[in-house]
Amino acid sequence: MKLSHFKAPSVTEGNISFPVMQCWNPVTRCVSIAADVGGQRVLCRIAESMITEHFPDSELSATAIVAAHRKRFEGAATRALGSRRTAEGSIDLRHEDFAHSPAA
Repeated sequence: MKLSHFKAPSVTEGNISFPVMQCWNPVTRCVSIAADVGGQRVLCRIAESMITEHFPDSELSATAIVAAHRKRFEGAATRALGSRRTAEGSIDLRHEDFAHSPAA
């Protein structure tokens, strides 16, 4: 039996797109957003502490903040994905990923 790896073709090959979804993990206290990178799914995790640090006056939940300021988080994720990626297909956003992110 010949084993092969299936990779679905993607119209965004070589680009990064972000499906509109975010989820909360109560164990790790992180919000995750998905990124499609050249047909591969990568989870971008944002710690609750980092979210509240960047939006200290917000009364929204961490998930609601990410949804409300999605472009800012997508920009940070794009920078992170351009510079590093973990083997398991996920990445943790860091403070430096938000350094050039315009407040939105």
